[in-house]
Amino acid sequence: MKENYEKLKQAIRAYDYAYHVLAEPLITDASYDEAYRDLQNIEYEHPDWVTPDSPTQRVGSEVAAGFTSVRHTQQMLSLANAFTEADINKFWERVCNTTGMTPHVILEPKLDGLAISLHYEHGVLVRGLTRGDGLQGEDITQNIRTIKQIPLRLVGESVPEFLECRGEVFIQKADFDQLNQTIHASQGKPFVNARNAAAGSLRQHDSRITATRPLSFYVYWMDAEGLPQSHLERLQQAARWHLPTNKLVLQARSAKEVWQAVQKIGSLRHDLDYHIDGVVIKCDDTNQYVRMGSTAKTPRWACAFKFPAQQAQAVVQAIDVQVGRTGAITPVAKLSPTEVDGVVISNVTLHNFSEVARKDIRVGDHVIIQRAGDVIPEIVQVQLDKRGEYPPYQPPSVCPSCQTAIIQVQDQIVWRCPNTKGC
Repeated sequence: MKENYEKLKQAIRAYDYAYHVLAEPLITDASYDEAYRDLQNIEYEHPDWVTPDSPTQRVGSEVAAGFTSVRHTQQMLSLANAFTEADINKFWERVCNTTGMTPHVILEPKLDGLAISLHYEHGVLVRGLTRGDGLQGEDITQNIRTIKQIPLRLVGESVPEFLECRGEVFIQKADFDQLNQTIHASQGKPFVNARNAAAGSLRQHDSRITATRPLSFYVYWMDAEGLPQSHLERLQQAARWHLPTNKLVLQARSAKEVWQAVQKIGSLRHDLDYHIDGVVIKCDDTNQYVRMGSTAKTPRWACAFKFPAQQAQAVVQAIDVQVGRTGAITPVAKLSPTEVDGVVISNVTLHNFSEVARKDIRVGDHVIIQRAGDVIPEIVQVQLDKRGEYPPYQPPSVCPSCQTAIIQVQDQIVWRCPNTKGC
């Protein structure tokens, strides 16, 4: 009986991998549901057989009191940014000068999601952590277990005794649109962008909520005893263990080839199923990582080329004000709905009234907008050549919520309603 139970678990893991990672279902949904119910029935009759790597353990559990901070085995560093071809050339020269050789470089899309660290012991997932401050992260293991692309047990040979892999949790474009449609239908507040949705989903204190979110995952780094020296070969090994990896990986052996690869990934940006905001460039030889070292925050053997912010033209239809919980009054521009990098922008915060005056933003103006860091929308510039006879914007003198006279603090930068309890 127990032998059949183990075989059933193994079969369902294979079905999950084929469906959620390869997008190549091995059986029908009805057959999968039947197999899953059989597994549940066996575990109901034999609760002492249930192990953490069972497919049934992906289901969210009851509300947790909070997250425990856990120190990372190795610091999770940030990446130094490159914005131009000249920046890439400087990175290349630095690598060549430090190693004394022409490097082999790997390029991967820079996903717009949330970095996590996974720990496997004897092939079984035992811990999942957020990046946190880089030195320690939050233990979100229960939430990680709900992501069906992440194997609870590694499949294959030569699985190390302990393996740490790092990667990005994200939401694909189509899944994000569907998620927001579902939220809107239930009269909830839609997410501003997929990155916030992924981060918020992972940090839920109730993993049953996380389980309802369409989260995806790609590995971008692994470390363990006995792994290949090549970063590319490590990614290939990850795939053999059924850890999901991004298939869009390019190689380069000169600064010119690096730039050409960056341009190629950039040209594919809008056709990808997921959002990216740049390209990660890494030395393939992991033995060089120690030799090259790192600064306090960034490794010297890698960098991130950031794409320029996407811009578009819009019309300011109104300037409304919002009252925060502390009474802070914030102006918000209502724009003609405008698509920027696949996201429709209709509201842009103007931060404070001094900022409105500095940029001289008026109702009726044609403006250039962009998503700062490809996330937060902002007004970059007013197109004065298209301005009509529009009067300058006049800030309100009373709170729009309670009609109390507004006070100004911090050299007129912050406008506040004194009636914080009522607003």
